[in-house]
Amino acid sequence: FDFFSFLTGSLKALSSFLIHFKNASTLTNYPKFECLNIQELAPRVIGVELNRPKVNSLTQLMFKEIKDCFEMIDDDKYFRCSIISSSQRLFTAGLDVLSLQSVLPLHEDSARRAIQFRKIITEFQNSFKSVLNCSKPVISVINDGCIGAGVDLISVTDVRYCSQDAYFIIKEIDLGIAADLGTLQYLPLIVGNQSWVREAVFTGRKISSQEALEVGLVGKIYSDYEMAKKEALDVAKLITTKTPIAVQGSKVCLNYSRDFGPKIGLEFMVNWNMSMLQTEDIPKSAMSIMSKSTDPPNYNDL
Repeated sequence: FDFFSFLTGSLKALSSFLIHFKNASTLTNYPKFECLNIQELAPRVIGVELNRPKVNSLTQLMFKEIKDCFEMIDDDKYFRCSIISSSQRLFTAGLDVLSLQSVLPLHEDSARRAIQFRKIITEFQNSFKSVLNCSKPVISVINDGCIGAGVDLISVTDVRYCSQDAYFIIKEIDLGIAADLGTLQYLPLIVGNQSWVREAVFTGRKISSQEALEVGLVGKIYSDYEMAKKEALDVAKLITTKTPIAVQGSKVCLNYSRDFGPKIGLEFMVNWNMSMLQTEDIPKSAMSIMSKSTDPPNYNDL
């Protein structure tokens, strides 16, 4: 009996088991949502499908589920990229005004009604902030109508693709309100054209997919929705082959520079990279490039 060989073999088996366990999907940790379909579209790519028949109108429950879902994705060490899409005939019709009537403040005092309104608006904003603050890249794929709060939602995603039949409407103006979930804050930063943004906001007109591409609201248009989702998945799979240290760090720094400007962003970058440049992933990446390997390096989870 060779104890040394036995011990070596046992350690190898344990190591193999631990690697498999570490790389195992965490999809089963996610609850069954009423308004969302959650699926693993590819290794380390999680799909979040808006799924409220028939037009994905947003209710208080749907806002809560989006928040809960993306907070889980943010904490998840396995998944490295997410894709938001729709299971219905259009991306979303925006707020479900009828369902929200049941949560509107009814207090007779206007100041107390205002405090209650503030809580509701903050709750809905926090839903989309969970997408904005998710450490993993979020790709949105839009089909047919993206109306009202749908524009708020895609405005906080990192990459936006759409099908040829997609259109966009900042509908809040027709409801007698100013959009309050992100469109007015992030759309000007996305398209960089104040004149166009203000016209779209003030008129509530229909914006075609081609116009959305021309102003930079979406990155690419595809002939149909299935093709758009396929291309989004290909991009997501490519992202997952990169080190999560660099991908997630890049998102943090891009968001910081967007919010505070390039000067402060560069100063923040110094503080960020003085730590991140010490990662084990840099030698792995360098070795892969020098060896001209066709397989991406095996980066550890965070």
